[in-house]
Amino acid sequence: MSTVTKKNSTPRRPRAERDRLHFRIDARIKQRAEEAARILGQDLSTFAEIALDEKAQAVVAREETLVLSERAFARFVEAIENPAPPNQQLRDAAASFKATRRQQPELNW
Repeated sequence: MSTVTKKNSTPRRPRAERDRLHFRIDARIKQRAEEAARILGQDLSTFAEIALDEKAQAVVAREETLVLSERAFARFVEAIENPAPPNQQLRDAAASFKATRRQQPELNW
């Protein structure tokens, strides 16, 4: 398997740049989190912040990561290195794009 990913590390921000979250939580989840924080020697806020950050990073990484089989990766590389010549549909799309760009130059192209 080949994996392509963009890694973003979120360092802890200085206190001046910190923010707050206010939300209700199920009592059982809070008790479990308090127990886990105690096991790790952390206060609940630190534990919750780290857990939230880890989960957010995992979700974003999952969306930013594309896992391909070796065969699919080889086909992808081949298509990039030796692209097929543009067909009529692609040439029409490019012409349409260029015309729209000329007609609306104020847009952020």
